[in-house]
Amino acid sequence: MLPIPFILWLIIPIFKWMKGTKKLKPIVEKLEANEGDTVVFDKTGTVTEGKPEVCGVYAKDVDKLLTVAYSLENSSSHPLSVAINTYCKSQHVSLKSVTNYKDIEGKGIKGEVDGVTYYGGNNALVTSLGFSEISKINELASNGETPLAFLSENEILGIISVTTAKLIITCNAI
Repeated sequence: MLPIPFILWLIIPIFKWMKGTKKLKPIVEKLEANEGDTVVFDKTGTVTEGKPEVCGVYAKDVDKLLTVAYSLENSSSHPLSVAINTYCKSQHVSLKSVTNYKDIEGKGIKGEVDGVTYYGGNNALVTSLGFSEISKINELASNGETPLAFLSENEILGIISVTTAKLIITCNAI
């Protein structure tokens, strides 16, 4: 399965190419004018807004979790980071400076806040740091959410879960 950003990166040039092709131009024009007679959904069959947002925060010390998450994620432009940053701003969370920020490919991110190294990412990151897999992450993921654990080398701070808001539509809208 291909990630959505890659699909968009691939589809947009194809769409532009199709528009320039004489044979396909009428099809593209109908799509642009919303005159198509076919709707294609993703594998879940849902229509989403395409904008991730925080849907859950799970921690003993929510303030500490949000401060660390906001500080780490503020260095990233990833859509999930943007969702966390937007949420933290709305909650008036304080932002701390981060040093030694690093992306950990396929797992998450890490950086130092107040001299302590913190991590944010998936269960693969959690287990690579010597912790047991977090069952709550699997539970949230099975509900269609994207849960991110935040932890130091000594403790798990908690989980922030992100999802893309589903749009409620009717057959008439289609």
